[in-house]
Amino acid sequence: MEQQRTCFATRLPILLQRAPVKLVVVDSIAALFRTEFESSEYIERSRAIAEQAKMLQDLCTRYGATVFPLDASSIAYTGCERL
Repeated sequence: MEQQRTCFATRLPILLQRAPVKLVVVDSIAALFRTEFESSEYIERSRAIAEQAKMLQDLCTRYGATVFPLDASSIAYTGCERL
């Protein structure tokens, strides 16, 4: 989880400064929070999630990029011949 925080705090801002990035996709954003915290630590987990969300929001505001956080999900397509 600390590596993810470091990435959002230092590496991502450098990338956004140097390149014309308009979309940042963060896959499995909540996976680390599920493994790092016990279910009884929901307050601490919520604070950590809020802290990282605020970091990403600030980057969006500062650099004009859109952050698209993803987490585990599935989609079932039925009756579709083409996607």
